[in-house]
Amino acid sequence: MKNSEKRKANSEKNIFPFSPSVLRQAQDVVSSSNYAIRNPQFVYG
Repeated sequence: MKNSEKRKANSEKNIFPFSPSVLRQAQDVVSSSNYAIRNPQFVYG
């Protein structure tokens, strides 16, 4: 692998730090927004 390719891979890794906790937070956001879509009164109270 050339150095430029290695650098690109490293910078991409830094942009997307998909640790389990980050993924879990994203799943929470998705599931709560799905809940809000099904239950509009939950959002607009």
